[in-house]
Amino acid sequence: MNLRMTDQAGHQVTIALNDSNAAKDLVQQKPSQVRIENYSNDEKTFYPDKKLDLGNTPRANAVVGTLGYFAPWGDVCLFYRDFGPAGGLYDLGMATEGKEQISLLSGTTQLEFFE
Repeated sequence: MNLRMTDQAGHQVTIALNDSNAAKDLVQQKPSQVRIENYSNDEKTFYPDKKLDLGNTPRANAVVGTLGYFAPWGDVCLFYRDFGPAGGLYDLGMATEGKEQISLLSGTTQLEFFE
């Protein structure tokens, strides 16, 4: 499954989701739009409606393009700088297109899930 994120300015990132329970849970929630926010100087974040199921979800070693889930806070994070591992950070997938646009994403962002 893939996820395409497009903000109001037309910045777009496509992510190949992994086969983890957390990624499947995000797909099942099917949010059509989220509010993207900056966090620190290396990632963009948004909050799904419900916490994601972590069963069989690998820990993340976040690099540019990693889509992760930070379980303690319940936010999904998309990295535009290398970050590395962190306690509670899980891997949901990797950007396959538009990595250079991750840092530009902002505000209301459309989410499209597709095969």
